[in-house]
Amino acid sequence: GMSEKIVVGIVVKDYDVLLVKRKFSEGDLIWTFPSGKIEPNETEKEAIIREVLEETNISCLPVKRIGERKHPNTQKTLTYWLCEYEQGKIKINTKEEIDEVIWVKPDVAFKKITSDIFQPVKEILLQLHK
Repeated sequence: GMSEKIVVGIVVKDYDVLLVKRKFSEGDLIWTFPSGKIEPNETEKEAIIREVLEETNISCLPVKRIGERKHPNTQKTLTYWLCEYEQGKIKINTKEEIDEVIWVKPDVAFKKITSDIFQPVKEILLQLHK
């Protein structure tokens, strides 16, 4: 239901961020950051690690909780985590959900993500250019 808590992984490797293209849009969301529901008995960090791995085949380390908001399109509560790339090559494990996974520069991410990006996330990504 609407009380679902979703974790969102902002996975960064050098100057790139990890994006997934969903098969089915939520509103007009097609390109998003890897994300998913927190399972019972799971911490936010554990959920992030599992979801990123499930969706992209990438191992990541959650380093900082960026913040939380109700998503303007879906009304779900989203918690955003900044994550460091640890290892792995992109591979789509959940083909029924995900069409494509890519590493992109932040400016490309901003173009591909059609919904309003959470401002604190935007600010972190803008700093990757330096």
